[in-house]
Formats: sequence, structure tokens, C-alpha cells
Amino acid sequence: MRRCSWMPLLLLFGGCGPCAEPAPASSSAPAATSAVATSDASSLPPAASSVPSTASSADPELQDEFGKHSAAALVSECIERSWLGYTCNNAYAAAVRRFPSDASVIRSLMRLAVRVDAGKPLGGEAEVTSFCLPEKGEGGAYACLYLAEGNTSPRGKAAHALACKGAPPEGQVPIAGGSAACDGDKPVRILALPKAEALEVKRCLACGHDPSLSMRELSGLASAKACAALRKRLGAAEAAFVDKSIAPLCPPGS
Repeated sequence: MRRCSWMPLLLLFGGCGPCAEPAPASSSAPAATSAVATSDASSLPPAASSVPSTASSADPELQDEFGKHSAAALVSECIERSWLGYTCNNAYAAAVRRFPSDASVIRSLMRLAVRVDAGKPLGGEAEVTSFCLPEKGEGGAYACLYLAEGNTSPRGKAAHALACKGAPPEGQVPIAGGSAACDGDKPVRILALPKAEALEVKRCLACGHDPSLSMRELSGLASAKACAALRKRLGAAEAAFVDKSIAPLCPPGS
């Protein structure tokens, strides 16, 4: 079970993102992400823009949150987000710190993972919207994405813009099941994957899940066949990462 601390949550909602590092240049992005994520202005490119620092230093408690995660386990935080929905956002931010050489491909797969349930917000965290006050220009990325989700009012649009201000790394992926996200500092809406593709993504990435780090139970989802099918639709870097870091963790014969 992951130790649940309110401090990371309060920091995230209040505007101190968990990880302050800029993202490295993105590697080739999954083919499956092409031309399917949209914004008000244009399509969301497969790779997210570089994200500059949003805090002067990383909080020790936030560093510990993913201290025991493998790269594959970090990616798996962005599927089946039924336990602390913001963990995926924190994990995205932590990728550069934990795995600097693989951060771009890890983040690419995370952006693919969040499209599995895009448009079906999980809910249950509505109180976090109180941390986003767009009329005052105050609020952290996660809280403001929550307020922006499904909200096309002027306040909702202002919240979306505020969530992306400064390109915070934790704003590059939506809330659990959400579609409002950021491409760098630009507000975008991502689109859900087709059902069959979404299932492949979810079942493959579930192989990287470490049950000792989360209350989620994903062992029944993990599938080596899903990884074999998924890798054919990925870019070279993502396919290589799946082959090296995720597929070997799948149950034999799955």
C-alpha cells in the first residue's frame, strides 16, 4: 500500500508541483497518438513540449513518493487511476528526476495511457476545485484541470489556461478519466483511444504495475499478448521500452 500523505496533495493543488525539472527533448512518439488529440486551436502533437521549472526545489516527501518505482511501475500509474487520481500527474512530473535518460519515452507512454479513459472523469475529488481561483489567477495545475474538466464556461476556460500557465509538468496529463490537459503551456483536450486499442494499452502497461506500491489490483489485466500487439503501433523508442522494461514483467502465457 502506498503511504498517503496530504502534504504532496496540498502542494500540488496550491501550485508547488512535485517535480520541477524541465522535460528532455521527446523521442519518437507512439504512432497510436497521431492526429487524435485536439485543442481549441489545433491538434495535440504526439510529443509534449518541454516543460520549465515550476518550483525552486523538490519536496523530500514528493521525492519519496516514487523512490521505489521502476520505470515500468511509473508508467503504470497512469492506467486504472482509481486510487489517488493525482498520482499519475505526480508520476509524470517525477519521470525526469527518477529516470532522466528514459523520461521522454516514459512520458510519451503516460500520455498514451491517459487516453484509455479520456472523457470519463472518475470524480470523487470535487473539493480540490476550491484550490483553483482563476478570477484571482491562483491555483495549481491539478486543481485547475479538475475545475476545467467538462466546463466550457468562461471560468472553466480561464481555469484551463491557468492550469497550463508556465507549462507545469503535472498539467501535461489530465485528471483521472479527464480530457483537459496541457501541451506545454497551451490548453488542449485529448481524445479517447478506440476501445480495442485502449484495452491493449491498459493490459500491456498493467504488466509494469507493482502491487506493493499501490492499492490497485491490476494482475488480472496484465497481458504479454497485449504488449506484442501494442508495440506494432508504437514509435521505435516506445516499442523498445516496452520490449525491455514492460513485456518481461507480464505473466508467462498471458
